[in-house]
Amino acid sequence: MLKILFDTSSESDKLHKAADNLVVLSRDEAGAERIFREGGPTALVELLEQNDPYVRLSAIRTLSALCNGHQARVSVKQWAVMFNASKTCAVLDALLQGH
Repeated sequence: MLKILFDTSSESDKLHKAADNLVVLSRDEAGAERIFREGGPTALVELLEQNDPYVRLSAIRTLSALCNGHQARVSVKQWAVMFNASKTCAVLDALLQGH
């Protein structure tokens, strides 16, 4: 799914479906572990720079679900968010303004 999200030739509905699937996977323990093993946190932070607000919101939702109730994953998320704090704030601001 991450490959689809970074494929610039993917259609919008295919991107949105992959983003939704990633959120669902992140809510399952086995899915969350697989996302982490495959470099998910770094990729999710990169997705915050995508032009599509739906994909950016899904990245935020995925990061949130990955870290829900898991201390080690929370530490990775905190690092990722602190590393890209200005980008994250800009994305959240744009989402709140409806852009």
